[in-house]
Amino acid sequence: MHRVVVTGVGSVNACGAGVAAYVQALREGRCAIGEMTLFPVEGFRTRCAAVAPEVPLPLDLARPLARRLSRSDRMALAAAREAWRDAGLELDRPRAARTGIAIGGTTGGMREAEDMLRDVDVGELERWPIRRLLSFPVSSTADLLAAVFDCRGEHTTVSTACSSSANAVGLAADAIQEGRADVVLAGGTEAHCKLTYAGFNALQALDS
Repeated sequence: MHRVVVTGVGSVNACGAGVAAYVQALREGRCAIGEMTLFPVEGFRTRCAAVAPEVPLPLDLARPLARRLSRSDRMALAAAREAWRDAGLELDRPRAARTGIAIGGTTGGMREAEDMLRDVDVGELERWPIRRLLSFPVSSTADLLAAVFDCRGEHTTVSTACSSSANAVGLAADAIQEGRADVVLAGGTEAHCKLTYAGFNALQALDS
């Protein structure tokens, strides 16, 4: 069995963009829960949410890729780039065929799908652009990261509700331990959408 170590970390969450912002918020005991600002919440039991900051589109990303990114994809890419640099992989590039991807998530581009469906319902959109559809599947994030970082090894997308990211990291560790990969970019991403917000409201699992 091969030894597994974490060599780099990255983060985008409601406490801020970057690991340093996250650690600082934890040290200060700051609460990241506030008013939901991503979409209207009239009719819901609560108006609260932990909303991550907007992540700008990378200027160096190829335009066809950049135009299809969902909010979930953008957060994952920003965190992955931070982890990639933190691990020193820009200087010591591993063999692409031995570099894998394991990403956890449940909604993918659901928020963008909801926006598109709304545009169709109100008559603002007559055709469904293919480039927008590409970001909807939950597997789109792993495909995006594989293309950006040239990872040609095993690709795994895990969708097991709240345990998705933890399971993705576990599967990544298994791949390294068993000798199927030298490096695996692992983690998870999730963006707010009305579907999950309404679901947790229905469960009465949110604070007001």
